[in-house]
Order: sequence, then C-alpha cells, then structure tokens
Amino acid sequence: HFSPSNLTAYIVNAHTLSVTWDLPSNVHDIDKVYITITELDQTNRTIQMQS
Repeated sequence: HFSPSNLTAYIVNAHTLSVTWDLPSNVHDIDKVYITITELDQTNRTIQMQS
C-alpha cells in the first residue's frame, strides 16, 4: 500500500471519487497512481488502480 504525503481528492460526481497523488521518484519509477473508487451501492465499492 502507498502512503502519499500530499493527497488531492477530486469529486467527479455523487457516486464516483477520483484520487490522485504524486509518489516519490524511487517508487518503481511511478510518477502518479490513479485510484478510481466507484460506488456500486451504499455498501459496496470498487477500487481500480492505474499507473
């Protein structure tokens, strides 16, 4: 799991949340990790990670 020091959350809509943060350059050469959390309903959520 990543522990971002600077986290910026963007609310796309009432049911979708996109979170983007910058990672240190020494972390597998990953510039940014995008997490899209889509709420399927009031209790279940789907987390997708893209790099």
